[in-house]
Amino acid sequence: MKGLVNGRANFEFTVTDEADVQVANGRFANTGATLRFLDVYQRMRGGTGLLNVAMADEDSWVGDLPVRSLRITEDPAIQRIRQQNRRVNSNLDASTSVAIREPEGSASFDTLDLSFTREVDTLTVIRGTLQGNALGGTVSGMVDLNQQTLNLTGTFVPIYALNNFFAKIRCWDLRLAAAPAKA
Repeated sequence: MKGLVNGRANFEFTVTDEADVQVANGRFANTGATLRFLDVYQRMRGGTGLLNVAMADEDSWVGDLPVRSLRITEDPAIQRIRQQNRRVNSNLDASTSVAIREPEGSASFDTLDLSFTREVDTLTVIRGTLQGNALGGTVSGMVDLNQQTLNLTGTFVPIYALNNFFAKIRCWDLRLAAAPAKA
């Protein structure tokens, strides 16, 4: 099956028989729009995604979903991190602060990689990782498909904290540290 989500974003979805399982593969030009259309997740914008699912039967799945170049918006955890960064940067001089040019509750990510299983009405996110220039993160947990509830835990890691650490080290200090010791 091929089509457009919202008349703009290409998607392709196939199901094939391989040995004792069916294999579902999907390609999404705008994974965020696809997830919003399916009423699965509302906060993702953009992202080129590939879905790979092996289905032993209609209730037992194993799959992964890598997504590239996406944005998460209106997220309370990201907003808290942005506010904390603003407070930290107000205590630093301008040469050591890292500028974040995104709305407080938004963050861009280079990659999202999800591995999941499904048993009957429970979708389990085994491992999820997000990697971006300013933030990284992890997620795992369960989704009750029948009740349409999420029980996910995760952590956002502010990458700019590490960048601030290295910004405080002057080049002269690095040259001294790299110089061989003389006896």
